[in-house]
Amino acid sequence: KPSVLAIEDDQPLCWLIERILSEDFDVTIKREGISAMEWLLEGNIPSIILCDFVLPKIDGLEFLENLTKSGAFNKVPVIMFSSVLDENFPKKCIDAGASAFLEKPFDPPALIKTINEVLEKNKISAR
Repeated sequence: KPSVLAIEDDQPLCWLIERILSEDFDVTIKREGISAMEWLLEGNIPSIILCDFVLPKIDGLEFLENLTKSGAFNKVPVIMFSSVLDENFPKKCIDAGASAFLEKPFDPPALIKTINEVLEKNKISAR
């Protein structure tokens, strides 16, 4: 199964993401960017990363920028998501290296569809 690292600080949304994805993916949830980066540095390389923009300590865009500068992780596709209603924000995320952007709240089929589309582009897919 492809693996997903989800970085989200909202506990109910963490639960929802795990429920939606656990049938088709191995899901790891981290509540903020620094613990996610530590997890990656331990040698874990997921198939894809889902990252919220609003996070404690470092925001999702800063996490994404650090990831794209890293030689080891810059090939891991990232889907950014946020409820921030700035019309320029999705473009900012894509320009910073995100593969896709989803607005929160997202519906489960849209999340799975977007993950599979991004993984397909990277030649990894669930089912």
